[in-house]
Amino acid sequence: MKKILTTISVSLLLIISLEVVFNLSGTYSPVLSYLVKNGGIQSWWSGLIVALHDGVIVLALFLAALLGLRKLAPEIMTWKSILIMQAPVSVFIFLQNILPFEIKILTPYTVSGLTTSFVMMFGLLGLYLLIKNSNSPREF
Repeated sequence: MKKILTTISVSLLLIISLEVVFNLSGTYSPVLSYLVKNGGIQSWWSGLIVALHDGVIVLALFLAALLGLRKLAPEIMTWKSILIMQAPVSVFIFLQNILPFEIKILTPYTVSGLTTSFVMMFGLLGLYLLIKNSNSPREF
């Protein structure tokens, strides 16, 4: 029970940190400032740049959380715990970012937002698999 409460509390901390990081990155990001100054997200290249920018921010945050957990609480680094940790993040991102989108016309902005949302929804699991596979010995 303690392990489950710990993973849910880490998940809630991840949700709060995602909100804080994206509020700060919207204000202080030089990439977004450059794109706004040059006409916004109108072309597919600018949408790709925003998706990469946001995806790197999310993956860096998730990687920092996983590596911190591996150092501080290695007993949490199991597949079940990571699934429990990813579930509230995925539900929150789905309700906040994907559900309100009206996907009638795919613009660079909507594709960028959806790509970033999918990275947020499945990034923790993907990074966990990468960390787990990089630590295990290779057998051919």
